[in-house]
Amino acid sequence: MNLLEVSVKDFGCYAEFTLPLAGQGLVYVVGHNDDSEAAISNGSGKSTLFKAVTWCLYGETVDGLQFDEVIRHGAKKAEVRVKLDNGFTVERTRSKGKPGLRLLGVDGTPADMTPDKVQTKVIEWLGLDLQAFRNTVLYGQGDAVRFADPRTKDSERKAMLSRILRTEIFEHCHKEALAKRVEYRADRDAMTVEVAKLEAALQEHDVDGLEGKAKGWQREVELACNEHREQAARYIAEGREWEERADFLPEAERKLEKYGKALEKATSAPDPVVKLTRELDGVRGELVDIQGKRAKLQASRTILKEQLEGLAGERCPACNSPLKSGEAGKHISELKAKVASAGSAEEPLIMADEEARQRRGQLEKQIEDERAKARHREKTDRERLYEFARLKESVGEMRLAQQKVKSSTEKAKAEMQAIKKASAEKNPWEAMLGEARGRVEQCEHKLKQLAEQTKGLDVDLAHLEFWVRGFSIQGLPSWLLDSVMGYITDRANHYLGVLADGDISVNFSTQRELKSKKGEVRDEIRIDWEIEGIPNVPPSGGQWKKIAIATDLALMDLVATREGGHTDLLMMDEVLDGLDAEGRQRVLVLLRELRKSKSSVFVISHEADLAEEFEHVVRVHKRSGVAWLKPS
Repeated sequence: MNLLEVSVKDFGCYAEFTLPLAGQGLVYVVGHNDDSEAAISNGSGKSTLFKAVTWCLYGETVDGLQFDEVIRHGAKKAEVRVKLDNGFTVERTRSKGKPGLRLLGVDGTPADMTPDKVQTKVIEWLGLDLQAFRNTVLYGQGDAVRFADPRTKDSERKAMLSRILRTEIFEHCHKEALAKRVEYRADRDAMTVEVAKLEAALQEHDVDGLEGKAKGWQREVELACNEHREQAARYIAEGREWEERADFLPEAERKLEKYGKALEKATSAPDPVVKLTRELDGVRGELVDIQGKRAKLQASRTILKEQLEGLAGERCPACNSPLKSGEAGKHISELKAKVASAGSAEEPLIMADEEARQRRGQLEKQIEDERAKARHREKTDRERLYEFARLKESVGEMRLAQQKVKSSTEKAKAEMQAIKKASAEKNPWEAMLGEARGRVEQCEHKLKQLAEQTKGLDVDLAHLEFWVRGFSIQGLPSWLLDSVMGYITDRANHYLGVLADGDISVNFSTQRELKSKKGEVRDEIRIDWEIEGIPNVPPSGGQWKKIAIATDLALMDLVATREGGHTDLLMMDEVLDGLDAEGRQRVLVLLRELRKSKSSVFVISHEADLAEEFEHVVRVHKRSGVAWLKPS
């Protein structure tokens, strides 16, 4: 998959430009920054050309530029398009807080795809994700995440190679194999548990024991029926004894009824003593009332007499007025009249008192006579009551006997019913015995099936264990890493032969011997080198740069060997800067060699005097914060 051109609008420091990417040969990119006297070339926007391509394809840049910061200062929306050789154009936009990603057809019509699906499709077409793209298409001096850089971790190197070699499928297969192994082991464990349950169930289903219990139950039923028969016979005999005593119940009940009526008549007659006592109480109440009235009259008369005695003289002791005439005389006459009236009022009370006393005496004598009669009647009633109680007790015993007869009969019937029920009851152990025999047969059949299934699972688990190890990091991925180490070493040394004239050589391997444990190795990508025949001597800055360039170019060649992973484009930032004249000439020789396999090689540099070495020159100018391109 090749990139044909990139179009930019309001991205980074650029207002707008379109730059062809395919078939350009060796292209030299230089810049001029009119906004800074201290940095004529730096800050002009040369590297932003690379940023625009990576941002459009992957949504971020090598230096991590993303979100709203990609929008040119003062603009509202950034837009970058990269045209592909399959007829589609990738368009990525960014408004304030609003991202956009589309695939445009030849006629500019957007494809009906979500941004996530567009991104997946771009990576699929290019055969590279961002990290693989930056290690195989871009070479940037400021990009620290390079394969040969000492700061790059082993895990990052392995991740780079994994993306180039596309070993993600092995990781996916490893996860699938692990998940399948867990599933199969769970099935195997479940079968083991099921076998244990079935074997335990076989122990629980004691057929011989159930046969013994069934026979024992039958014997118990027979013994119980015999016992019920004997008990019924005892109840029948007992009922006959009680029946003989209950035969006299009708005659006893007639006598009891006769005595009961006589007692009822005797006890229901009114008691004369009660009546006489009530009359006596009434007479006594009359006496108390009469005596109270007499006492009241006597007290009044005594007071009047005392008042008259106080007025017996000629004159009033209080006011000394004459007592024989006037008001005083009149008052004395009234007092005498009241005394006489009180004496007259007491006479009928005296007669009533005497009559009441006579009635009281008569009533007391009548009461005594009636009590004597009652004592005689009470003796007769006691005799009758005793006879009644005796008859009642006898009747009660006969009725109890009658109930006993009924109870004995019912009990005898219940015993016979129990015999009938016990005889009709099914032997529960027989059903359990039949069920146990059936379950034992089922268990044995299932155990046989499980044995066959377990055998098959064990075979499948053995295969899964093989693939779990095969797809693990120590399996096929490790083998693939080992297999490409020689290729990377050969290609890197080929490029170092051009860059360093054979003075520098490198060797890549996937194992490092542990210093703490001699003889033991660790699975780790190791880079060894020789400089002028001396192993692992610390390289100078220029030597490191040559090793890094050669390694990245070797990785690019590795990508080209992968199906669908070749991109006919190379962008190199400051690859010529910082080198002496000899070093620059060797890099130029290398660039011309790369030109044979790449249709476009873009080289960004601060060195303006090398422009004649290239087929095309792209000049970047920046003024007032805005950059533009000036091809030549």
